[in-house]
Formats: sequence, structure tokens, C-alpha cells
Amino acid sequence: MVFCWIVVAWMGGFLMLWCYAQPWFLDISILGTNMRDLLQIHPVNLSVAVWVGFLALFGIASDNGVIVATLLNQLFGEREVNSIEEVRDLVVEGLSAGSGLP
Repeated sequence: MVFCWIVVAWMGGFLMLWCYAQPWFLDISILGTNMRDLLQIHPVNLSVAVWVGFLALFGIASDNGVIVATLLNQLFGEREVNSIEEVRDLVVEGLSAGSGLP
């Protein structure tokens, strides 16, 4: 489960790099200011700095996976599970608590 978070982070990072190279991405004007110009959005090369950023992203993603796995382990240790619905409820509770969502 921990490595699933890393795969999702990998896909999200490359999807964002792809979006930056698209001419339609954030091509809107707010109060007469173009967002691409304001945020200096342009195609990004896969440089060493980008790979270092991905390494940092993977570290954060794996930490999040470890936190959620630990929380799920504690939840399943505290409660007795008798049905699939209870398992689902515990997993949803653990994932929402571990990711910081309400």
C-alpha cells in the first residue's frame, strides 16, 4: 500500500509536467493579467533539479503511505471486524484521517 502512494505521486508529477507544455494550460486572463505570463509557465525539461524534486515528492508520498498504514493497523487492532462493510468503513476512516481530509 505504501508504494501505491509513490505511483500516484509519479503519475501526478509527470501529468503536471505535461500540462505545463500544453498551450491551453492556464491560458486565462484574470483582471487583464494572463495566468501563464504571471506564473511564468513554460515547458520544463527533465533536468537534475526536476529529478531532485521528484525524489522529495517520493519521500513525502512514502511518509504519507506509512502514516496511513500505521493508522489502519491501529484501527483494525482496536476494533473487531465482523463484516465487509465494517472493513470498508474502517479503511475509509483511516484514509480520510491519514490524508487530512474531513
